[in-house]
Amino acid sequence: MKSALTIAFAVLAMASIGWGADNTLGTWKFNPGKSKLSGVSSPITSLTVMREAANGGVRITAKGERTAGSKIDTVTAAKYDGKEVAVTGTGLT
Repeated sequence: MKSALTIAFAVLAMASIGWGADNTLGTWKFNPGKSKLSGVSSPITSLTVMREAANGGVRITAKGERTAGSKIDTVTAAKYDGKEVAVTGTGLT
């Protein structure tokens, strides 16, 4: 009985670690063909956003291109504390 309880506790502990993982981390690619905008075409032709864990928060890097040919190349680092952070780079507007 004691070993079954220990195994059940271990399984629950491992499951709770999986539930607490940040599922926004990874590489995200914008697909303008699958994106639906109401009555207008997308001003972005390509965009790749990389989110990675860093110093108790997340580092976000975005690279891409607008339809006018201007480049998008931004970087920001944020913590999950609700405070605003600056975004640096080109192609912000």
